[in-house]
Amino acid sequence: MRTLILATSDSRYQGWRALDLASLRAVSFQEARARDWNRAAAVFLDEGCDELMDQIPPQCEAPVLAVAADPQRRLQLEERGAFEVFSHAPDQDAWRSALARTLRLARAERRVQHLRKLNQRRRRQMRDLWRTGEIVREMTSTLYIEDILRSILHGVQRHLSLDRVMLGLINGESKCEEIKVALGIDRAQLEEAAWAVDDSSPVWTQIARRGAPLLVDTEEEKALPPFLKRIFPKGFVKAPLIVRKQILGTVMCDRSEGQIGPRDLRLLKVFCQYAAIAIQNARLYYDVLKSEEELRQAHDKLVKTEKMALIGQMAVSINHEINNPLCNISLVGQMISDELGEVPERVEKLLTDMADNIERIQKVTRKLSGLKDAPLTEYLPNQMMVDLQ
Repeated sequence: MRTLILATSDSRYQGWRALDLASLRAVSFQEARARDWNRAAAVFLDEGCDELMDQIPPQCEAPVLAVAADPQRRLQLEERGAFEVFSHAPDQDAWRSALARTLRLARAERRVQHLRKLNQRRRRQMRDLWRTGEIVREMTSTLYIEDILRSILHGVQRHLSLDRVMLGLINGESKCEEIKVALGIDRAQLEEAAWAVDDSSPVWTQIARRGAPLLVDTEEEKALPPFLKRIFPKGFVKAPLIVRKQILGTVMCDRSEGQIGPRDLRLLKVFCQYAAIAIQNARLYYDVLKSEEELRQAHDKLVKTEKMALIGQMAVSINHEINNPLCNISLVGQMISDELGEVPERVEKLLTDMADNIERIQKVTRKLSGLKDAPLTEYLPNQMMVDLQ
């Protein structure tokens, strides 16, 4: 039940009840002092009691009706925010009509104020969505992890007006968060910048449980790494990058002027959600490239193995087909030498050259048979051959 506050010395007003106006209950001004003014439906100030308007809190939203015979006083009351000012004491019907009209206007004004606030909130949300979309477009415009990380930090710093921002990714092998990119921070401060992911750490425990940005007080958290205490002496925000309930890393940031409020934390959480997806996509892209490279190397190795197998088969055939005639030639040369005995020097030189060439050919065929790789050398311009020397 809404309350109607009556401030009057006239006894005829004391019995008024606005039963046709949402069951308003009338109480005296003195009784209403202990009440919540914002719960009042209306305040009625009789002539002689208009000075009490100075006691009404400025934040009171209840409409005020007053009686003032003096025109100057009526103007002052209207300037103070009175909805309607009577020049003389109204009768019950006139008062009820004015009260009904005042309540309608008050409800309409409250509705307008509510819509105005709602419109301002929607405008802020639209700006936040546009900023979020701009950062997302920057992050998704590339699949290179370094470019993605830089675009994340630049977008977060620019749209949230942050001073120092850095991003760390968790190394699965060392179980440490390693700082990859930083803005507004001296490189010398990032030496040995790694944070062990420890389940016993209160910060990591809360991050894993909440999955939302966390305000970290540097002075209260005694187990923080030294480099974080140097960079953020007064505290910072740590926002996780989560994909499928897995923490990929975090974004850490602070603001020198003003605190990071709930709206900033909501925006930061949204940014980190999109950032985590972009980082995961980049990693998947690198995995695909790595798989393609491994597949290409395996294919090249298979082709090379097949080529060497074919060369080996050819070498066995060539070795067989060449060595048989060579054996006969070598045997004939030996028989000629034995049959003639003493031979002229010129003939002896020819037999020696023949034996040397036979040995050279046999050496090549033996090397061809044991060939496991095919070293190439240039034989003619733009023409390669297998080096068997």
